[in-house]
Amino acid sequence: MKIKKKKFRILFYVSSISIILILALASNFLILHNMQVEQNVKLKQLSDFIISEKKSYLKNLIYGAIKDIELEKELLIKEKEQGITTFSSNKELQDLLKERAKYKIKNSILPDGSYIWVNKVINYDGGKDYGVRLVHPNLPQTEGMLLSTEMTDITGNFPYKEELEGVKENGEIFFEYYFKKLDTNFISRKLTFAKLYKEFDWIIASGVYLDDVNRLIEDQNAKIKAVYIKQLKFVNAIFLLGIFFAVLITYSFEKKIIRLIDFYNTEIYDKKSDFVSEKKFV
Repeated sequence: MKIKKKKFRILFYVSSISIILILALASNFLILHNMQVEQNVKLKQLSDFIISEKKSYLKNLIYGAIKDIELEKELLIKEKEQGITTFSSNKELQDLLKERAKYKIKNSILPDGSYIWVNKVINYDGGKDYGVRLVHPNLPQTEGMLLSTEMTDITGNFPYKEELEGVKENGEIFFEYYFKKLDTNFISRKLTFAKLYKEFDWIIASGVYLDDVNRLIEDQNAKIKAVYIKQLKFVNAIFLLGIFFAVLITYSFEKKIIRLIDFYNTEIYDKKSDFVSEKKFV
């Protein structure tokens, strides 16, 4: 039976080009998917690193503030020995120490709108009037007000409750909530570290706003995306070039197969038909 070249060509090109396109698209998808995954991993690593650095900064800041209170206590005792300061009881020493600590904390100059605040715990069981705000550079007019663990931020979080439960359980806690920025009415998400100074029943805390972190991540994301787009263009160029050469090779291969078909049709099939015809007449 003669091989029909037209049908063969259609079948050959359809199957060959389909396979080429499927393989090329699959390869392109895998490359782009891996690039996207790599981009997400880099952003996650960057975010984790920044948050880790912020946490380290806050923890060192509050530990340093507590260390300053201890050093101030030693200084007061030395001042008494030198006759510079007088106090007759441990309560008077504590009162002097508290006033100096509050003054120093209130007047601390910190970068990026950061500050330290102090809440005194009155009732460790929480609830209404569980504590009092002693120092708050962002809301100085509210110093002395009573606090409640039922207070919420704009999203419904209970920051005072979370803070109190955290320091009761572990002595310190990292937590997040929404609060207004210093000297503005702009409210943003805030990461806070709080530690209990048990001797005074003080919760000493500080925080950083995370919108700055988000902006930094967005900037890095834009840079990574720019690199990603360049890589995407390069991959697509390679993809199209690969298809071009694959089609070229397929075309060349098809020509060779057609020559084989022609050879079969003329040299083998026709001679075989002539041989069969001659045999009939013998």
